[in-house]
This record gives sequence, structure tokens and C-alpha cells, in this order.
Amino acid sequence: MQPSICKLCESKFKLHESHIIPRFIYKWLKKTSKTDHLRIMNKINHRIQDGYKKLWLCQNCETLFGKWEKYFAEQIFIPVIKNNSAQFLYNENLIKFAVSICWRVLLFFKEENLLKPSISSLTNSTLNKWSNFIQNNIANPGCNEVHLYNLVGYPNDSTNISIYLSRTIDFDVIFFGNDIFVYIKLPFFIITGYLNLESKSELRESRIKLSYGNYPKKINFPGDLWRYINNKALYTEQCLNNLSDEQQSKILQSLRKISLSISN
Repeated sequence: MQPSICKLCESKFKLHESHIIPRFIYKWLKKTSKTDHLRIMNKINHRIQDGYKKLWLCQNCETLFGKWEKYFAEQIFIPVIKNNSAQFLYNENLIKFAVSICWRVLLFFKEENLLKPSISSLTNSTLNKWSNFIQNNIANPGCNEVHLYNLVGYPNDSTNISIYLSRTIDFDVIFFGNDIFVYIKLPFFIITGYLNLESKSELRESRIKLSYGNYPKKINFPGDLWRYINNKALYTEQCLNNLSDEQQSKILQSLRKISLSISN
């Protein structure tokens, strides 16, 4: 394969396929599933084995992302779910992980022409800010801050909202008035990264700190975000209703398996 320009460091190297959403998330979903398969909501009867990948990064940048993914997987994602922890400690690796995944999702939307032309300049400036922060060229992401929501402890049953919170992957770029942000939904976690943020006061608790932090026991979701989540949960339910009774039963068994492991 001929060398190409790395999307992050902009050096000319052999590029590697990079997951938009980290691979360990898909592995966890398959491991905790009764069916050992993944599905796309708008093509619910189509099984997949892995998530979106792009030929974007050189080996050095891929290794850098892998370091932060390993931290999030081993120090936060797995133990928080296993121990049903609403509260946890974190270090500087969390914000690097969050910014790196927001950068990937926003770049994906840009390259797939999924964004409004009116935010082209804002998109480029945000990508540039996040890229420079990831590479330690700047000390912080500035106004393009990132936030985290821990969903462990939210409705823990077989309702549509619980299935959406615990068993789905989702990402989008959302407009709430003048607030524009990348939305990333992982099992039990939501990450948001802002292109533009005006309503800062109600989001102070969820903002990821630059270094060490103590994630609080309880965070209030902004009303618009919670309504968006509920609409997504309803859409998930509608898609699942198109599955056979047997497949629906297996999905609910997977959900109960996770619920049981958390409660124990």
C-alpha cells in the first residue's frame, strides 16, 4: 500500500483502518449478546460483525488512540458497568479519549457530506482545535469542550429506553438552538463534544476536566438531550418490533444478562 497523508498528524505514512467507534465496544456487545451478532437499526434484519472503519491514521496515531481506548475500557467502561458505579475517578486520559472519538465522528460526518454547509467553517475550526489538543499542540480544547454522561443506574429493565441506553451504539451531530454538538452513544455512556455552546451553566457537572476528576453520583440531563434520547429509544423499539419473536426474545435475554451481572 502506498503512503498517504494521515488525517491527524498530516504526515505521509502507510495508513491503517481505524474504527470510528472503538472496536472494544463492539467486542463487548457481542460478548454480552445471546446472538453474537450486531445489527444496524435502519437495517434491523441485516447482521454485521464490526463497526464503521476508515483508512485515516498512521501507525503512530492509531497507537495513540489505542492507549486512550485501553484506559477507558479497563479503568472506566468495564468496572463501572460491572460494579454498577454511578461515581468514579478519572485522570487526563479520559478527556483525550473523549476528544479523540468526537474528532473521529465529526470527521466522518464531514467526509460523508452529512453536515449543513452553513457550519462548514465551524466544523473545520473544531476539527483543528481537537486535532491540536490530541497532539498536545494546545493545552485544552477551549470552547470546544467535551462532556460525559454515565447511564448506569438509569431504568434497568426491559423497556425501550433501557435497551437503547445499554445495548446500542449511536452517533450524530445535533442542533439545539445555537448549541451544536457531536453526540456519541455507547452502551451505558454518552459523550458530547461541542462545536458551539451557549448554555454552559446547566452543563457544568458533566464537563470532563483536563486532569484528575471525580465523576459525580448524579448528573441532571439537559431537557432537550433527554427528549432526544427518548425519541431515539422509541425509534429503537420500532426497529426491534420488525424482528422475529425469537430474535426479540434473545435481545431481551441479553439485556437481562447485563442487568443480572450489574446487580450481582
